Amino acid sequence: MNNQRNGRRSNLCIRWLLSALVLLGVVGFVSTLAWTQVTSGSLTGLVTDPSGAVVPGAKVVLTDTNKGYDYPATADSVGRYVITNLPPSAYSLSAEAPGFKTYRRGGIVLDVGTSSSVDVRLEVGATAQAVDVTAAAPLLSTQDAVTGQEVDRTLINDLPLVGRAVFDLAFLAPGVIQAPGATFGPQNNGNNFVSNGGRNATAEVLIDGVAATTYEPNTVINTVLYTPSVDAVQEF
Repeated sequence: MNNQRNGRRSNLCIRWLLSALVLLGVVGFVSTLAWTQVTSGSLTGLVTDPSGAVVPGAKVVLTDTNKGYDYPATADSVGRYVITNLPPSAYSLSAEAPGFKTYRRGGIVLDVGTSSSVDVRLEVGATAQAVDVTAAAPLLSTQDAVTGQEVDRTLINDLPLVGRAVFDLAFLAPGVIQAPGATFGPQNNGNNFVSNGGRNATAEVLIDGVAATTYEPNTVINTVLYTPSVDAVQEF
């Protein structure tokens, strides 16, 4: 009798241990998925002198012009700087090194998840002198194959929207179409669209970098929790 009880206790312990291991595995898997959602951007570039030679050790500072926050970096041994974890905003860039004029450039706009490149060309002179770049080539995202589209304030103001449903602006992007049976307007779930063949109602909506959707258990559906007023939206 005691042997049978001990055997049952052992089976219960083994089952409990297996259940705990499975639970830990699921939690670890979900945590990994959560960490893979990247909404911040990055900026990189090469610092060179007038002859095209790299300038290692150059001090680079990227400034968020909306918030006044600085993101400093230092060029490595091959003259390249990298600044990561950048929220969507407008930025200005400055760079300096001994024996060169200070380089300054504004008008750098990073959208959600943008990985862009801005090369810096220093001119010989005193650091107290500065070279301001006012007309530069358009900022290109050359670091990855991510594509996207931004709708600015002018389009948000001027385009007609059924019921002032701001999420309908998603249909301006190439490859985005209505889901079967869906309608336009505020009565439609904001992310209930098909993007380039993907499943509808699975897109995540971010407002100022914070998720505004919730994941429905046992489904792959994301539901939009908050729809901002058209008047409150600067960029989409």
